[in-house]
Amino acid sequence: MEEALRNASAISDQRQKIEQCKLILSSVISSNDLLQSKHFIDHILSDDVPLVVSRQLLQSFAQELGRLEAETQKEIALFTLTQIQPRVVSFEEQALVIREKLAALYESEQEWSRAAQMLSGIDLDSGMRAVDENFKLSKCIQIARLYLEDDDAVNAETYINKASFLVSSSQNEVLNLQYKVCYARILDMKRKFLEAALRYYGISQIEQRHIGDEEIDENALEQALSAAVTCTILAGAGPQRSRVLATLYKVCHARILDMKRKFLDAALRYYSISQIEKRQIGDEEIDENALEQALSAAVTCTILAGAGPQRSRVLATLYKDERCSKLKIYPILQKVYLERILRKPEIDAFAEELRPHQKATLPDKSTVLDRAMIEHNLLSASKLYTNIRFDELGTLLGIDPTKAEKIASNMIGQDRMRGSIDQEEAVIHFEDDIEELQQWDHQISGLCQALNDILDEMAKKGLPVPV
Repeated sequence: MEEALRNASAISDQRQKIEQCKLILSSVISSNDLLQSKHFIDHILSDDVPLVVSRQLLQSFAQELGRLEAETQKEIALFTLTQIQPRVVSFEEQALVIREKLAALYESEQEWSRAAQMLSGIDLDSGMRAVDENFKLSKCIQIARLYLEDDDAVNAETYINKASFLVSSSQNEVLNLQYKVCYARILDMKRKFLEAALRYYGISQIEQRHIGDEEIDENALEQALSAAVTCTILAGAGPQRSRVLATLYKVCHARILDMKRKFLDAALRYYSISQIEKRQIGDEEIDENALEQALSAAVTCTILAGAGPQRSRVLATLYKDERCSKLKIYPILQKVYLERILRKPEIDAFAEELRPHQKATLPDKSTVLDRAMIEHNLLSASKLYTNIRFDELGTLLGIDPTKAEKIASNMIGQDRMRGSIDQEEAVIHFEDDIEELQQWDHQISGLCQALNDILDEMAKKGLPVPV
């Protein structure tokens, strides 16, 4: 190889010289020979090779490192970093690639701290090259996460503190979430349990199911909530802990009802959580987003609940809450409250916001969402029609006429819709609430009249009459 390198050095054309050296490099990498690799590095870093050529060849070498066997790769990478250290300013880009490759190798072998140490050698504040703020943030978080894998909260905190100066201006949602998770874990490991609990709780309330190209795992959110509960239990007893426990109990209860598909009960619990007035617990502030997400969950569960008077009352409460107008799902809340028939594009858009259990398949092969939307549209149809044939109703709801009849029969039987079914004519007759309202008004009028009679009688007898 030495003769091949001498011949390459003798080539006067720089481009040809680089191409010839790359051929030699390919041969060295294929041989997996440690001595040849070291000799090649010594040659390209020698004074005989111009700096511009050294950089290109070292960059190629760094990118080819992964082709070497693991032990050879580690040794030659460490050797190269040692050799370029006196002139590292001239080879910053190449050193970065080598460190990242070596860190990835250590990480694959679960040598977390060694991987973190390798990445920490990257100069993130270099004055010789422009370093993107997102890159700095990603490296600080990556190093912190690696240290946390080895339960090293001290070193992890050093890099999370560096990240804290960058995260406030970051628009990268994936990095921002990773930062929050690392910070919560550090507080947990430092036994600042109440602060950690609030951080975990904030993470568990994430509403988005996709952040960038990342899919948010439902189990990860449940684990964050579980961690919040655990940390709160471990925290020192006192009023602050009691308030956090009360909030977490409500959240867990709401989640359980939600998972059991008791949507109306879950909606009321979520709505109660969204109305928490105390924003501060000790030095920690309850994230406003968590309260907004609880409100959004209340709206979602109410829409999924079985159509009927109880659901209508909860819908009215939510619709009148000014905060709901800012929610992403407000348009569908508005249509459901106003008893308008929902079309497929609107239902599909709503489905994208749902959790897996809210789209679960029922015994009749329909989904939870299908059932809720069919019942809603059926109730809406009852406000538009005096009567309708089974086949027409099936077409309107997009289901089989027999299934439409069965759902209508169940809703009427459960007093969730007023009407009657004529089996012979295959017609559903809807009844409105006007007659019932008139009867209610008559009863109120009678009560008021009786009260007036009592007051008149009291006045005749000279008794004081309250005004």
